[in-house]
Amino acid sequence: MGISWWKVAGILLVGYTLIGGLLMPVPRMDILNETIRNLYFHVPMWFTMIALFTVGAVYSIMYLTSGNMEHDIKAVSFTNVGIMFSILGMLTGMEWAQYTWGAPWSDDVKQRDTAICMLMYFAYTVLRGGMKDEEKRARQEAAALALADEAREREEQELIQKNMLTKAERRRLVGNAPLMNDMRHDAMMSDERMAH
Repeated sequence: MGISWWKVAGILLVGYTLIGGLLMPVPRMDILNETIRNLYFHVPMWFTMIALFTVGAVYSIMYLTSGNMEHDIKAVSFTNVGIMFSILGMLTGMEWAQYTWGAPWSDDVKQRDTAICMLMYFAYTVLRGGMKDEEKRARQEAAALALADEAREREEQELIQKNMLTKAERRRLVGNAPLMNDMRHDAMMSDERMAH
């Protein structure tokens, strides 16, 4: 029995990420400096989390329509691994924020909404562990997971719209300067405020 192609592809991608994230040259940008290496890990963790939660929600809906316990088992498995990636993504994001923004938690809308989303999935696991009847637990949890995924998607769309509006407003106020210039300006203003 040979190794599956997707396992080889996974090993190669993880190897490239480790080598690229730790050893390859990165762009030298103001404020970001070497913290940009964190993006090799942080961003893939978030995309993996989103994919896992989505697949978990799909399996939950499949369980609700079919009643097949195998779908429920897969939904729980995908969700639990997604929770692990959400924790790692939050930690790497906070590490990056510490060096880039000066604090691990800046009460940014994206951070707050992500924390709320994580709490919904934590509640999913707590609620699941609190029920004894497996079929009843599976039905209620499948519905909760589908609702949590719907809420996560809505939050993502709102964030996308808010970020677009923020960039548009900045461009309108500052002209067509790149976003990096806005970040430099914000950093300089923050330094001036701290000096006074």
